[in-house]
Amino acid sequence: YIFSLLIPLFAAYLLSQMIMKPVGWLARHTVVPRQVWSVLCTLLCVTAVGSLLAFVIYQIVYEGVQLFNSLPAILAVLSDKLDSLRQFADVLEQSEDFNETLHDLIRDTIKEHKRIIFNGNGYDDQWIAEAERRGLLNLKTTPDCLPYFVKEKNIQLFKTHKVFTETEIRARYEILLENYSKILNIEAVTMLDMANKDLLPAYSAYTKQLSETVVAKKAAVPDADCSYEEERIRMISGLCGSMYQRTKDLEEVLMKLTHMECDELAKAQYYRTEVFGAMNELRIVADEIEGVMDRKFYPYPNYGDLLFGVR
Repeated sequence: YIFSLLIPLFAAYLLSQMIMKPVGWLARHTVVPRQVWSVLCTLLCVTAVGSLLAFVIYQIVYEGVQLFNSLPAILAVLSDKLDSLRQFADVLEQSEDFNETLHDLIRDTIKEHKRIIFNGNGYDDQWIAEAERRGLLNLKTTPDCLPYFVKEKNIQLFKTHKVFTETEIRARYEILLENYSKILNIEAVTMLDMANKDLLPAYSAYTKQLSETVVAKKAAVPDADCSYEEERIRMISGLCGSMYQRTKDLEEVLMKLTHMECDELAKAQYYRTEVFGAMNELRIVADEIEGVMDRKFYPYPNYGDLLFGVR
C-alpha cells in the first residue's frame, strides 16, 4: 500500500519538474508567488497520475490485458499530454496584454473542449448515453482502442517530443495486439481443460449418485417420493448436455483460427467477438449448474471457501 502511494507522488514530482518553464513564466507575469504555482502544478500532477493509474488498474482487472504495464510507459503518455501546457505557454509568451489573452485562452479552450465536461455520475449509464449524444468515443475493448494508438496525429505527437519513433509505436501496436490474442487463447484453452477434465465428470458423478439414490429409495419403499432427485437429474443432465455442446462450440471457434490468414488486429477482433463470446456462453451454463450442485462433488472451492475457509 505504501508503494502504491509513493508511485503517484514520484511520478508527479517528475512531471512537475518538466513544467517548471510555464510555472516560472506564470510567476513572473502574475501576483501569485512561484511557490504557489509549483504546489498547484504538483497537486495537478498527483491527480492526473492517480486517475491514470486507477484507470489502468481497472482495465487490467476487467479487461484482462495490460495495455501499459509499466510506470515509464504511463509517464511517456503523460509527458506528451503536457504538450497542451506548452501550447498555452507559447500563446501567453507572445501576448502583449496578458490578462486579456489569458481570458480569451480560457474561454476558447472551454468552448472547444466543453463536450468532455460532465458533472454527473461518470459511472452511471446516463453518462454513456450523454457521451454518445455528444459524439465522444466509447472504446470498450482493447482491439477497439489500439488502432487509435497508431493514428497519424498520435504518431506525430510522440515523435515531436522524441518519446517514440514511428517504428517503435507500430512495433508496440503489434506486440499489444498479439499479447491480447495470446492471453485470450490461454484463457479459452484453460476453460476447455477445466470443463472437460473437472466439471463435466463432476456433473456426471453427481447425477449418478442421484440415480442410485432413486433406485435405492424405490427398492426400499416403492411409493417413496423421489421428485427432488428426479427433478435434479433432469435439470443437471439437460444443463450438462448444453455445456458439452458449448465446449464443442468453443473448440470449433478456436480451430477456425488455425486456418485464418489475417493481421494481428483482425485476429484480436476475432478473439474478442467469437472466442470471448463462446467463452461467455460456456460460463453461463457452468454458473447455472454450480448453483444446484452438491458441494461435495464440485471440484473447485467457492468464494466462501476462498475467503473464509482454512484448511
